[in-house]
Amino acid sequence: MKQQGPTFDRHEDNEIDLREVLNLIKKNYQLILIITAICLMCGFYYAHTRAPVYRSSAMIEVVNDTSSGLASKTVLSSLETSQDFSTDLEITLLKSPYILGDVAQKMGMDILVSPQRTKYFKKSKQVQNNVTIAVLNLPNLLLTKPLTLIVEHNDQYTLLTQRGEKILEGKIGQLVSTNYLSQPLQIKITKLNALPGDKFNVSKLLATDIANDLSRNLTIKQEGRNTGVLTLSYLSSTPDEAQNLLNSIIEVSVKKNSQEKAEEIANTLRFISGELPTLKNKLQENESKLNQYDYKTGVFNSTAQGQILLNSISNLQKMLDDLELKKTILLQKITSIHPLIIAINQKEDRIKNQLNELKEELKQLPVIGQKELNLKREVAFDENIYTTFLKNKQQMEIVKAGKTNGVRILSPASYPISSVPVKKVAIIVGSFVFGLMISLSIIFIRYVLSPRVEDPDMFERILGITVLGIVPCSINQMIYNKKVKQNKDSIKIPFLLAHKNSKDLSIESLRSLRTSLQISLLGIENNVISITSSSPGVGKSFISSNLATLMSDLGKKILLIDSDMRLGILYQCLGK
Repeated sequence: MKQQGPTFDRHEDNEIDLREVLNLIKKNYQLILIITAICLMCGFYYAHTRAPVYRSSAMIEVVNDTSSGLASKTVLSSLETSQDFSTDLEITLLKSPYILGDVAQKMGMDILVSPQRTKYFKKSKQVQNNVTIAVLNLPNLLLTKPLTLIVEHNDQYTLLTQRGEKILEGKIGQLVSTNYLSQPLQIKITKLNALPGDKFNVSKLLATDIANDLSRNLTIKQEGRNTGVLTLSYLSSTPDEAQNLLNSIIEVSVKKNSQEKAEEIANTLRFISGELPTLKNKLQENESKLNQYDYKTGVFNSTAQGQILLNSISNLQKMLDDLELKKTILLQKITSIHPLIIAINQKEDRIKNQLNELKEELKQLPVIGQKELNLKREVAFDENIYTTFLKNKQQMEIVKAGKTNGVRILSPASYPISSVPVKKVAIIVGSFVFGLMISLSIIFIRYVLSPRVEDPDMFERILGITVLGIVPCSINQMIYNKKVKQNKDSIKIPFLLAHKNSKDLSIESLRSLRTSLQISLLGIENNVISITSSSPGVGKSFISSNLATLMSDLGKKILLIDSDMRLGILYQCLGK
């Protein structure tokens, strides 16, 4: 009969056998229990030994420009498109290095100082060493790198690089400046409590890194919808640190907002003040021209049609001048390609077209009346612009004196009396689930990576060899083997599981194998069975001796040969 080659059923290989999964879990339940118990104990230990954390809270209000009294009447709100303070933008700024970087510098968190401890020192002479550095500006090459500060006599100190290169010498209380690699370096030490010869590690941390650390502990939540009221919370290991840091964050935010608004008002006021003299001179010049023309021509009243045209042109010119002024102020802050500037330019073009049409109608009037109307229109326009600028200047000065701010403190940072409660149940349950997931992952990874083939059907498909029987491991045989290792004299006592315990599951499997072998050996001249394996200690001797015993029970003559010339142990089964 021609033997069929290996066959593969990809559909069956990709299926998940639930029974096989459950058997795999049952087989490795001890490993699952051990890993889960370890994770559970770790979670229990962490939940009961976790360091206390304190939360400080504060509340601020983000005020829009249009809701600040006189500020709503300023040139910023009357000429610009309304751009309210965005709450989302303020939240982003509060959690960014723009605010938190200044907080880190204000609290001195960007300067790290630690004493260098020698390997051996006398505890009786140990003193509390500390250094207070008020100013430390380093070149970019020295940022985050440790420097060595050596205490000298007479309040002197020396600053060295990590490699021992001397940078500068200074005295306590003085600002020392020098150049290192063509870049400025400054340091000022206000307090130095140490003995001569003591050394300290000094490093300048990046403000962005500290800001990121502070941001992780800062929580901002908006109360209500579109209220502008923000609740800030900060977590820290000590209540004083939580309160001080949160107060510093609020103070820096208010200060920066106030500086921005003051600078914005100052720029606008500077622009208006610079334009007022020019507008005044232009107004006086046009008034003088009108008076001279009226005196020369003797015409002081225009026709009704001219008056109508004058009013129309005057209104359009006023709108055009207002748009021009608005565009000039906006260009101080945005570019010419901004949508607001483009919209203003389009509106100016429409107004200019209307003005051209009215001027063509005005040409039909007498030349004297037309010129008079033009002069009056120019005087009216200049007077309106001058009055508007003067009024805006007065309003801006009032706003500047009022010192309005876009961020208002509703309640300062609170002092946390008690620590934040630890969610022990959640931690313990999470550790249990984590341990269960880790243990199951390890089991399935071991199963996937294991080269062992445990499914007989897969063995037949891959190798194309028929599986005649499956013999499970016998617990009684394992007990005997263990006894033999402990007591060598037990070898002299014959032990065949087929005789000692004929109803053992392994023996029953061997009987089934015996039956399959008898069927397979039908019609074969030499009834030779070879039992081999790829590694020692897998049960060749056990199967050979007990299978031979079971075959002899059927009245057959059996010759049992141990072909392992060096490490054969088949004789032990017979008590030899």
